[in-house]
Amino acid sequence: MEEQSLVTLLLGGGGLGAVWALARWYLKERLQRELDRQTWQQEVQKRRDELRMAKLDYEQTAMREVFARFGELSDRMSELILELALPQDAGGEPRPSERATHAASSKQAAATPQPYAQPAAGRASRRQP
Repeated sequence: MEEQSLVTLLLGGGGLGAVWALARWYLKERLQRELDRQTWQQEVQKRRDELRMAKLDYEQTAMREVFARFGELSDRMSELILELALPQDAGGEPRPSERATHAASSKQAAATPQPYAQPAAGRASRRQP
């Protein structure tokens, strides 16, 4: 409706009234475009914020999972270290798989000569007290 009156004023030679109507229409359109642009920028910023929050949430969830898995692996590694450090079952006996290894290493240790054995009873020590 307002566009029709603007065209009528321009074609009818309304003079100053036509210029005033044209300026008002132009300012109104410009204001509307500016409002649309601001609304669009707000929407874009809102979407960016949502994406940023989703990314942070994803990263936090991933880090929690990594730390939980690391904790599980750390606990398992501690258990394995304890098993290796304490190779006995609950009864105090070596485990069956380790009995053979322990027996073989004991026999081997007894059979090998000790390089730092005690000197014979008749030999004097190099070091004098």
